[in-house]
Amino acid sequence: LCTKYTFGNRLLKALNISTEQVIETSILKFKERAKRCTDQSINSDFYKKKYRRKTPTLSQTINIIKKNYHE
Repeated sequence: LCTKYTFGNRLLKALNISTEQVIETSILKFKERAKRCTDQSINSDFYKKKYRRKTPTLSQTINIIKKNYHE
């Protein structure tokens, strides 16, 4: 499982963008937030099984984005 914070930090580092202003926090700390489930993770097991697909790893995903990133 990868948090949005972890993904964002690794992506920014791969793109040589400063992570200085990225702060790890929790959605529960925001008082004015919309009412929604706090667990926003996605389980892709059904998709992978139904379509017989293998999804890329976090590192592979970041490399794909890096390859196609245009400043």
